[in-house]
Amino acid sequence: ENTAAMYATLNVNSEEKLHECVTMLRSARRIILTVIGASGLVAQNFAWKLMKIGFNAAAVRDMHALLATVHASSPDDLLLAISYTGV
Repeated sequence: ENTAAMYATLNVNSEEKLHECVTMLRSARRIILTVIGASGLVAQNFAWKLMKIGFNAAAVRDMHALLATVHASSPDDLLLAISYTGV
């Protein structure tokens, strides 16, 4: 299943774009993951995995908390919007 997801990702994104994403993640001061609904578990899991490898990451599910987080953000922060269903 994970291998299939990797190949599906490569089919819709060039290797160049994936390297660009990795560069953005590595250079970010803080990574803010935002979601709505059931995608929150996916974002939380991704944030935990990023933290385990040394990134400053947080998943923000509440829109009021997101507004405060974005207000306190800087140009060095990276905001990722995640949708597990693609909608």
